[in-house]
Amino acid sequence: MNGPNRFVGVDVQVARACPYAVVDSGGRALDSGWLEGATDTDIVEDLRAVVCHQASTDSGRVAVGIDAPRCPLPMPRA
Repeated sequence: MNGPNRFVGVDVQVARACPYAVVDSGGRALDSGWLEGATDTDIVEDLRAVVCHQASTDSGRVAVGIDAPRCPLPMPRA
């Protein structure tokens, strides 16, 4: 079985939108943006749409990595 051709990374945030980035197997940036849903469910659906779009534009598989801390910071580091 072939490995994924696209990789989606998401950085989970509490007080602001969640950024995401998409790279190919060569490490080239393909897409990036913000998951800005009003609720957690909206954010999940936004992420699902990003992954489905990436899967539909490439014949390979998509891997998703989620950076989710145990306790998110309430604000950015200084």
